[in-house]
Amino acid sequence: MTTQAKIGHGTRFQIYDTEASPPAWVSIAEIVSVTPPSMTRDTVDATHAESEEKWREFIPGLRDGGEVSLEMNFIPDGAGTTTIMQTFNSDAQVTCRIVFPDGDADTSPIEATVWQFTGFCTGFQPQAPFDGKMSATATFKLSGKPTFL
Repeated sequence: MTTQAKIGHGTRFQIYDTEASPPAWVSIAEIVSVTPPSMTRDTVDATHAESEEKWREFIPGLRDGGEVSLEMNFIPDGAGTTTIMQTFNSDAQVTCRIVFPDGDADTSPIEATVWQFTGFCTGFQPQAPFDGKMSATATFKLSGKPTFL
């Protein structure tokens, strides 16, 4: 069987701008890498005095959507930096999505898998090395259930 693996080139990270007229998805430019959320689930110890042969028993607990991190080329006066800084400085949660480049390029519009979530920016760390390109990392914390479309 031939592999179905694909490279991540073309993956986009977008924030829904409710202030735009009309509201629209805004792509953060020059993304180098997107790390999708690492979802986790708590385990709750439900062991009791009559648990069989003294074995611990567990039940599933609450789910956590995790965090998304972006690595990008840092453009200090760029629209992406401005959008991320506005998101970081706001206490409002925003709707974001990761658009994966897995669609069929022969269809119009190109269909793609989307991971959409509500959350907020928890970190933005630019770097400006003297002998290399400037870069930045942004981190978004998910709040609630993400959707995978």
